[in-house]
Amino acid sequence: MLQLEIITEGKELASICELYWEVDSNLNFVHKVSELAELSKIEKAKLTTVIREACNAYVSDWKCADCERPFVFSSRSDFTGNRSYLLDESYRQHSFLCSDCKKKRREKEIEEKKRQEEAARRARDAVETELRKKIQETYDLSNRQPINIQSLTLTDALYLISMMRGGAYENLTKIMPVSMFEQPVSADQDFTTEIINHLYERGLIYVHPDTEPEAFVNDDISRFYIYRVYYAPPISQSAPDDSKMLMTELLNLVNNTWSDEWCQEALVLWKKVALSECKEYLLFVLNEHHLNLAQAKKQRNI
Repeated sequence: MLQLEIITEGKELASICELYWEVDSNLNFVHKVSELAELSKIEKAKLTTVIREACNAYVSDWKCADCERPFVFSSRSDFTGNRSYLLDESYRQHSFLCSDCKKKRREKEIEEKKRQEEAARRARDAVETELRKKIQETYDLSNRQPINIQSLTLTDALYLISMMRGGAYENLTKIMPVSMFEQPVSADQDFTTEIINHLYERGLIYVHPDTEPEAFVNDDISRFYIYRVYYAPPISQSAPDDSKMLMTELLNLVNNTWSDEWCQEALVLWKKVALSECKEYLLFVLNEHHLNLAQAKKQRNI
């Protein structure tokens, strides 16, 4: 059953190999490693390595599932671990892969994984390209309606100025996502959300077609995260092709004499700003003292 292939050309070492792998009828080793080490003048700790390089011990009819090369034992402990299969001859039902075939399978699996990842990447790229196309078509800025600056309320004008000052690019044609602003639009997030929603609902800011797909909810371009999309400002009736003129007109508007209606509106805005700043300061102080604000929603009623 156990066969030996001698690789070394040294006769003495070949004899040691035969003694090393000699087994009795119960497949127990006949000679002790310590005895063979003394006989061969090879250190006991090195003997197994020397034997492994000098010969191959194998079972001829226990073959690799892929290449059908026989099972080669790496050491005596390897043989002992499979001894029960050899005694009852059930080893034939236990398939194995030789080291070369294991390596080939691993390489094949790695290549297949790379192929799948590349295919998945191409699929994602195709989806993203199509999504970007839809975003650009849906939020085409040519659909913007020019606005009459003089018709804006004080709230409209101040909210729009705040957004453009906070995150508009130099040419004022695009506003970065609010989450990227260096300075917040307002003191607290609730007020900032109110400002964004007010401007969007009034048609005073638009989702910019350069917005990244990740800013939309589950690739549904009709739903987006208001802090993550790029915005475009409106265009002025008097200078639709001059984005910088829009800011000039807005500043001129708020710097002119206010009507009684605007004065009343300013009072409402002042209270909102004051409340927002008070809330933010309260949270700051509580955090400084490592305290939590119980029933946080009640702060709106301060």
